[in-house]
Amino acid sequence: MHSIAQTLIHNSSSAKLTVEEVATEAQRASFLDIFRRVYMAPASPGEPYSGLSDLYLTAITQSVVRPAPFAHHLLGSIGPIPVAVASFCYADAFAAIYNVAVLPEHRRKGLGAEISLACATQAYNINPSTLIFLQTELGSANETFYKNLGFEIAFVAECLAQPL
Repeated sequence: MHSIAQTLIHNSSSAKLTVEEVATEAQRASFLDIFRRVYMAPASPGEPYSGLSDLYLTAITQSVVRPAPFAHHLLGSIGPIPVAVASFCYADAFAAIYNVAVLPEHRRKGLGAEISLACATQAYNINPSTLIFLQTELGSANETFYKNLGFEIAFVAECLAQPL
């Protein structure tokens, strides 16, 4: 954790990002709004996040509205304005960070690193032996970002979903 945390701290901005675990209806609404605006936008050149399946939106909505004890969703705000989200889950010796998203107008300020650090810190407090960063944008700038934080590609897999 120390090398990843040090890298995250070094790469973070001086912006005052306040990170809170999603607990209220207003926070849930803000989380899902940011998630939709970032991940569900039509695919466009140079945009690494857009174009996820509606099945994923359904699954993340259910997870945010009725979180399982092992799933945590974080909301990052600058002042009163929500600008970033991230999630992490854990099982046994593993913790995984996913859903890291920053609104386009607030990117390139280190906010993704800051909210990732918040996830990593909370996840490591649970004491896993391995921290996984889940990403869907192979070959994108996001992959480079994660590698710069000390992560390496361990495996590549497809994610299958079934609506319930």
